[in-house]
Amino acid sequence: MELLDLSINQLTREIPAEFATLTTLTRLDISYNFLSATDADLITFLNTKDPDWAAQ
Repeated sequence: MELLDLSINQLTREIPAEFATLTTLTRLDISYNFLSATDADLITFLNTKDPDWAAQ
């Protein structure tokens, strides 16, 4: 998978740390949801792939 757009879906919960294993993603948009992350590696991954991931 290279593109994943789940933006503006009112998704909630914590993003699983395994999400960071989606290394083939070239574009990720999960902004404007209510998602959280606590795993440091996952947060780094998300900030690299979608800097606006925590925007609400």
